[in-house]
Amino acid sequence: MIAVFCQIILTSCEKWVEVESPGNLIASADVFSSQKGYEAAMAGLYMQMRSHQSISGGGLSSYVSLGSDDLMTTSTTVANESFYQNTVLSSNSIVSNFWMNAYKAIYRANLILEKLEEDKVLTVTVRDNFKGQALFVRSFYYFYLMQLFGDIPLSTETDYTKNSKIGRTPSNQILQQVTADLKLATALIGNQLSKERDVPELNAAYMLLARVYLYQKDYDQVIATCEMILKDPNFKLESNVNNTFLKTSKETIWQLSSTTATVSEGTLFIPSSATLKPVFMISTSLLDQFE
Repeated sequence: MIAVFCQIILTSCEKWVEVESPGNLIASADVFSSQKGYEAAMAGLYMQMRSHQSISGGGLSSYVSLGSDDLMTTSTTVANESFYQNTVLSSNSIVSNFWMNAYKAIYRANLILEKLEEDKVLTVTVRDNFKGQALFVRSFYYFYLMQLFGDIPLSTETDYTKNSKIGRTPSNQILQQVTADLKLATALIGNQLSKERDVPELNAAYMLLARVYLYQKDYDQVIATCEMILKDPNFKLESNVNNTFLKTSKETIWQLSSTTATVSEGTLFIPSSATLKPVFMISTSLLDQFE
């Protein structure tokens, strides 16, 4: 009788703890069960990179330009004004957004890399390409985070029990990790350009690696790496300057695609009405350099 009672209780408890995924979310196991799933995961990562609150989404260039006096701001918010006055604190909401969104993207890249190590459905070529892309994105964020904040936490996995205990990693170790990851990425990532050049491929990895070498003043490697890009006939200078900044430009190595006809950065410089001032304006000192 007791045994039967216990069996009923245990069976009932098992049903109680079986929680289905929310209807608007897809379980991780389902996402990484097919090539389409991996493509969706990477697309989600690139979508996050487009966010204005990400260091890759255009907002960063605006705010650091305030600090360098290339821009002025008409905004009176403390967050914006502190960049202009070079009085930025760690509590600044803009800084917090850049930091948090970067580590969210890094977590996503780490998750994709972990799932690829367990994968049994992709071909070797496809798996290597996804791995190269994820390494590229993770390297991108660590490289620019390091330049902004100096020593930063370095995480290469998704285990929160370990990540919660990670302290700051010296900048030179961050650079070593980024360099190693990008070298590996160049060996794995595909060299097929996407239609709008919005998916990083071999030359994008070379481009970022060359920039990392430049930061380290390793000029011989900078030249050698850039020459790899220059050999590719898909890239050339536009003879018509009006084509240079179009999404179809032959000068573009990699770009983040947009689902709309506008970008969030444009709203900072172009007012929505003729009676409004833009949030950011070119400074007089910078404008004078062109006159």
